[in-house]
Amino acid sequence: MIKSKPKPQKKSLEAMLYDYPDLQAKLIEAIETNRFFITISCQKKDKADDPDDLQHFFKQQFYPPADVIGTLRHLLRDATAKLMPGAEIDNSPGGAMH
Repeated sequence: MIKSKPKPQKKSLEAMLYDYPDLQAKLIEAIETNRFFITISCQKKDKADDPDDLQHFFKQQFYPPADVIGTLRHLLRDATAKLMPGAEIDNSPGGAMH
């Protein structure tokens, strides 16, 4: 008889978000309002020598499609200002999120 490995226990989402209260609060707020545009980028490497694998995910719920590009432009300007103060910032129209 071959024994199979026991299935690893999965953490609940609440347990996984315990150390990220700001992220947890925003996800709860988005779900409660039922109107959101969420974008998440993450890098998952199984081994140190794996190539960079930056993955992007976005979910839109009752959020006007026309506002998505403007919101991404706003996020780009905001991130650029925070990460590279003094860099030239694109001031093209857009930005539904504040």
